[in-house]
Amino acid sequence: MPTRGARPTRGLRAVNVRDAMTTPIVTCMPDVPIEEVAELMAHNRIHSVVVLQPPAADAAPAHRRWGVLSDLDLVTAVPWGAGLPACEAGSVAASPQVVIRSDETLAAAARLMAEYRTAHLLVTEEGADEPVGILSALDVARALAAGAEGHEPAPPSTRAAVSPGDRLVIAPHRQGERPRDAEVLEARGAGGGPPYLVRWEDTGRVSLHYPGSDSAVEHITAE
Repeated sequence: MPTRGARPTRGLRAVNVRDAMTTPIVTCMPDVPIEEVAELMAHNRIHSVVVLQPPAADAAPAHRRWGVLSDLDLVTAVPWGAGLPACEAGSVAASPQVVIRSDETLAAAARLMAEYRTAHLLVTEEGADEPVGILSALDVARALAAGAEGHEPAPPSTRAAVSPGDRLVIAPHRQGERPRDAEVLEARGAGGGPPYLVRWEDTGRVSLHYPGSDSAVEHITAE
């Protein structure tokens, strides 16, 4: 199974892609049926596979021959493949092919993901004919989570221990809007902290919510 990069402890500008990328990557050839690609993803618990094209006769950079087949590409192809000849990896790979060097920072990687609206970057190194790793948006999120370990705690209004029956109030974001109100059903975090399982007053829906700075807890049960 591919291994994840070590968790960094500082901001994204201080962490290189090589320290967070997933390696080794999982690859396949373009004629592999998507059923086998799905098995690769499930077995390795990954969200994308790199499709390697046969060597080209021209002088184009090697990475031009690579494709990225994401889990979303695979799921999108399934309904269209019903009753037709087997879909193959090369014809299904549709995620943007965006490349970044392993010595770039995660901040640069995040900008590329936002610019190209992709959740995966192929990682290259000088002298390598194939990608040396793949960086996903989840890898960047892990780095953000690890970097938050040394931050100051959030204000008491968002971090206060809560109990079932307390109310979570979300301040309105636009003038004229009403605040959103939810009943706390369960505190899933340590010591009664977030995230909270809540039932929203306006819709009746239940969701797991991690409150931000616009939220306040009303301790109904304490009263």
